[in-house]
Amino acid sequence: VREMGQVPGANVELLAVPNTYFGENITVTGLLTGSCLLDAIRPGRFDRLILPDNMLKFDEDIFLDDQTVDQLAKALRMSMSWVSITPLGKPVVPEVYCILQTSCLLMAAARR
Repeated sequence: VREMGQVPGANVELLAVPNTYFGENITVTGLLTGSCLLDAIRPGRFDRLILPDNMLKFDEDIFLDDQTVDQLAKALRMSMSWVSITPLGKPVVPEVYCILQTSCLLMAAARR
């Protein structure tokens, strides 16, 4: 996040999102749902969300709570970009640099 914040014109914030769907003791992004994001993010707060692709069902634009990406984007009033996650849970960083805009959120699961 610190490195991305040095990109000219970038305003990047990392937000830990608690899992309100399965329980706050669940701390992996793959089990976060659209409703978790709705609970954690004020609509219109960011221009764009940068999210890990493991939050979606395989080969679908649907979260585990059956909310679609389009439904969530409309409810939050912001666009979304997806970052590929490696098997070790690390983002493929070049993709993040390509989708930075003026104000965006890089999301991570909450940890206690």
